[in-house]
Parts: sequence; structure tokens; C-alpha cells
Amino acid sequence: MRDRAESALHDFLGKTKGDLFIGGSTIPSGFILPGLIGPFLKKYPDVNIHVSAGDTMQIVDMVEKGELEFGIVGARVDHPKIRQEKLVADEMRLIVPADHVWVKKGSVDCADLFETPFIAREKGSGTWRSILASIATAGHDPARLKPAVTMGSTTSVIQGILSRAGISILSTIAVQVDLDKGRLAALSVRGLDLSRFFYLTLSSRRSLSPISEKFIQVARGVFETQSKSA
Repeated sequence: MRDRAESALHDFLGKTKGDLFIGGSTIPSGFILPGLIGPFLKKYPDVNIHVSAGDTMQIVDMVEKGELEFGIVGARVDHPKIRQEKLVADEMRLIVPADHVWVKKGSVDCADLFETPFIAREKGSGTWRSILASIATAGHDPARLKPAVTMGSTTSVIQGILSRAGISILSTIAVQVDLDKGRLAALSVRGLDLSRFFYLTLSSRRSLSPISEKFIQVARGVFETQSKSA
């Protein structure tokens, strides 16, 4: 509350100065927010930004409690004290080692996923919620997946795939470096819609500070520029 009041006072005096506490689930905190902080600080160098990381439900809980002004997460949540807005589109793909037998196919059937060890994420993960929802929407029972192991971060899942502990479905944002270096391959899954959004997640009972509003404005500008150049 004090930080928001000081932010509002500086804004009234024509200054953008103060602390900003924000957060993101695994992929937003590791890949999306860092790409937004640079452009924001270039425009507003007197702001100190504090970024928290967690799974989707942890970030939602921190926003609801007022520990964060807002968060970016990879799944919609049903919470009476939270409101969400679509922020940026994401594409998930089936990720396998580059020499996997499926690579030559380019795509596989959803049923194929049930016949091979799969690396799962923890229950609070937005990525995992999106995977299960996509499988169910396609008319399959997500319980047919055979999790070989459950991991708590995207980085752990990537390392698990590289060490051949199993395969998984991940955001291409998170694996782009490994795809470019030829260590991993990304496949489509026939009949499975793996598109999703990352959501701006805010409290429905608190107004944003002027700093938060300016950060979100910068973020939307960055994503608009990216979409036009794509």
C-alpha cells in the first residue's frame, strides 16, 4: 500500500519513480518479463523492479494477497478476487530429442502420446493445465498419459527430455535455443490444439499503481510491434 501511495505521489509530481513488484509463472518469469523490463527501464530508469517466480497458482495467490501488483501466467483461473486479460499468444509443441524416431514424421497422433513415457509438470503449472485441457477437448482421456516423472520447472523438463527420461509438450518460447542448436525437435500433434495465451493477472479489488499501468502499456506496445513484424 505504501509503495502504491509513493508511486502515485511521484506520478502527481511528474516523476515515474519507485518500486514495482510483479511476477510470472515459469515461462513468463524466465522468458517474457525479462524482455519487457529492458524497454521499460530505458523509458523509466528510476523504477526498481522486483520479479517473483512460481507456478500459475502461486502467482495468482501472491496477486490476490497484494504481494504482487500483477502477474503473467499461462492459464486462466477461476478466482473471485482475480481478473485476467489475454496478453500474448503462445504456441506449444511436442518436444522430443532431435534423433527421436518421430522426428521424420513431423507430426503424431494424440493417441501416440499415451504409448510413451511422458514428463509431467506439477499440478499448479499453467502449462500442465493447458496440456490436459487440450487433450480433453480433443476427446481423449488425459489420464491415459503415462508420466515417467513429474518436474517442477520448464528447465527441468527440458533436461529430462535431453536425457531421454521422456517427452513432453512445452512452449516453443522456452525451447527455442535448443531447437536452434539442433538438440531438440518440435512436432505437431494431429487433432490437438496446442495454442494458448499468457494472461495478465490482476486483483479485481485493487487499482493499479501508475508505475504498473505504465509497465503494462510498454508491454502491450512491445507485443504489438512483435506481431506486426511476425
